[in-house]
Amino acid sequence: MKRTSCLQAYTLILVIALIFFSAISALIAPTKAYAIDIPEANKAFFDLINPMIIADKEDPDSTDKSTELSTPAGVINELLKILFPAAVLILFAMLSWGGFEMLTGAASEKNLTAGKSRITSAIVGFILLFCSFWIVRIVEAIFRIKILS
Repeated sequence: MKRTSCLQAYTLILVIALIFFSAISALIAPTKAYAIDIPEANKAFFDLINPMIIADKEDPDSTDKSTELSTPAGVINELLKILFPAAVLILFAMLSWGGFEMLTGAASEKNLTAGKSRITSAIVGFILLFCSFWIVRIVEAIFRIKILS
């Protein structure tokens, strides 16, 4: 057998084994439904889970989200808290996709180079993300402002 056909055979065996064990675990898993305690829906509960009300009422220095999001800087700060973790997830997906593309396309040179370029792009993106994260941290330290923390 050629090396590529062996890799394809091993990949097929792995996929079949995963499907088999997933089916077995679904059959073995308990089917009993468990009761979940749902808290009473009143104004105090909704105030507790409302993302716009985070201020501590006893602390006069604390602010709620509505005052933080009233400026463009506040909106950018909140977006950065979401975008950095999302970029890390995209990085992981791109690395996985490039590796899978290299694994499955080992027979054709076109797929192999496409996988290599995808991994290279992901690594360059990680370096840019890492540098931008630390630039933001340095700006926070120099100007004593909160951007990500």
